[in-house]
Amino acid sequence: MKCYIINYLTFLFLICTINATSKKATIEAHCYSFSMSALDLGGGDTALLTTYDGLSRMPYINDKGEVNGEIKPIKIGSNEYVVDFIGTDNSGIYTYGSLNSFIPSRDNNGNGVFDFLEKNQAVNSFVTFKATTHWDRYGDYSTDDSKFLFLRDKGNPTGKYILHEVNDVDVSHLQISGQWYTSSWEGTINYNYSNKNFSLQASQPDITGAMVNITGEADYENSQGILEINNLNLTDGVQKVYSKTIFLSRNGSTYFGEMSLVDGDLDTAWADWANWKIFVTDSNDADGDGVPDFTDPILTIPTSKILDIGEWNWHKWPWVYNNNTQSWLYYFPSAFGKYSVFNTSDGKWYSFNSDHEVWVSE
Repeated sequence: MKCYIINYLTFLFLICTINATSKKATIEAHCYSFSMSALDLGGGDTALLTTYDGLSRMPYINDKGEVNGEIKPIKIGSNEYVVDFIGTDNSGIYTYGSLNSFIPSRDNNGNGVFDFLEKNQAVNSFVTFKATTHWDRYGDYSTDDSKFLFLRDKGNPTGKYILHEVNDVDVSHLQISGQWYTSSWEGTINYNYSNKNFSLQASQPDITGAMVNITGEADYENSQGILEINNLNLTDGVQKVYSKTIFLSRNGSTYFGEMSLVDGDLDTAWADWANWKIFVTDSNDADGDGVPDFTDPILTIPTSKILDIGEWNWHKWPWVYNNNTQSWLYYFPSAFGKYSVFNTSDGKWYSFNSDHEVWVSE
């Protein structure tokens, strides 16, 4: 037998477990698109609005003659908006083309969402639409500028729009108007860091004022300080829609970024209502370091065990018998100059943490 001295005064066995208690965060989402109802122009004439396709062909319309009224930005973050129009009369479609406009770019709360699109901001603004005709039954390809007054109360996603001027001529006395709608919803997230997934519950009034309940679930991970959300699906109980991978940056306790749905409304044959800005706010910060628990769970040490090995230990390598603990330790070369240790008393493997000079269970 050969005596063997270990140079460490103590072995500290730490059992580090993640606090996997389900926690709550809040979420809000704002669609970059808004909708406008069809406009009754009088005399049997109607203006239908539908998702801009960027082409001069017949705009998006289904086989039932239905459109969706979506007005969307030229690109995310721009206040230039576009929509295709279809003019109908008693004989059918007589004209179609596209409309360009610039919505107000005010952002009172500085969250990166125009007040015009945010349900919790009131709207009282004029917006001018410039028409480009792609086809007309009567050969009328003149360019018209139509100015509308948009009104919406704070907290109400639905408002009223009123035709005010056409080519600088006041036509407000005609009382031509419609409804418009912006989609903003709020809810809560229940997340579990151990499983890296969460569930979502939210609600929003639809254009009629009826409450729509939204549920969803997703996986997530913390990728170099970015909250990455994968496999997000959302349903209102009728349709289930899916999001592409979401990457959210953090500012204090809030994560923010873009959500891109594959198709936000399955009632149409084309992709629409796809682009959103979302905010996830987590007030949980168990270790007080300023980073929410969503991506920074606190590590707890429920128990620790001190092994006093300051005496001689007998060994027949790679087995080392510790007299104080009355157990055998098995040393296995895990890498060059490094060992993992198997403790027969608790049946666990340990590796040495050189930063803290402790042996930690694997």
